[in-house]
Amino acid sequence: PPQQAPSTDRELAAMLADRNKQLQTELAELRQAHATAQQTGAELTELFAEENIPSEFLCPITTDLMREPVVTADGHTYEREAIQQWLLTSQKSPLTGARLLHTSLTPNQAIAIAIRDWRRSAEQVHRLHSRSAPDHLRRQVLASRRAS
Repeated sequence: PPQQAPSTDRELAAMLADRNKQLQTELAELRQAHATAQQTGAELTELFAEENIPSEFLCPITTDLMREPVVTADGHTYEREAIQQWLLTSQKSPLTGARLLHTSLTPNQAIAIAIRDWRRSAEQVHRLHSRSAPDHLRRQVLASRRAS
């Protein structure tokens, strides 16, 4: 409900002091929410940091995240380019040292899909973390105040 206009300077000063207190409280809530969002965002970003890449997504030859995973005759998965280079000089498995029955490479669709999904999740976390948290949190706080 709209407030009546103050009739005296004293009433105006009291209204301004009350409004100042309200704004200071809202600012403190926004700062706390922002700090919480930053901490949560940092934790989520760390979850998807390079050192937390699932080991099955890393090529055993390069130790890099695979872009084009392929399976060799012994059932192990490698980055296509890395294993192709290996097979130019050896007919043995890089992991076991056993002779490979053949040098055909088969795309590992399951790992490729899992890597793609993992990357999408990491990108979503990054987008959420890099959003303008103060604006986003301000809208949340204001919406919750309107609801109450």
